[in-house]
Amino acid sequence: MSQTISVKYKRTVQQEINLTEALNQQKEWAVQQAYKKQYQSIKKMVYTFNNTRFDPRDIFQEGLVSAILNIRQGTFRGNCSFATCLSCICRNICLITDSLTSSEAISYQ
Repeated sequence: MSQTISVKYKRTVQQEINLTEALNQQKEWAVQQAYKKQYQSIKKMVYTFNNTRFDPRDIFQEGLVSAILNIRQGTFRGNCSFATCLSCICRNICLITDSLTSSEAISYQ
């Protein structure tokens, strides 16, 4: 059984490496795959914020661009999965946007 887990883990790690290398090389299929595999979870996460004015598509696109730039600049080290990285970036975008929106609302009052 441990060999089965080891084989699955190695396959998953190799898929992650292939995806990040393809994103670095600007392969269209890699962007499509990232969108297909990650959009729904990012969409759910965005809707968990109190401020439902966020458009999940905008958050996802901004997060994906940022994640791809991280890969190209070498700041993505592969310590976590690409999905985790993208999710964290999108969460931070929501938090920053929410913080800016809240401070603007306070300054107008």
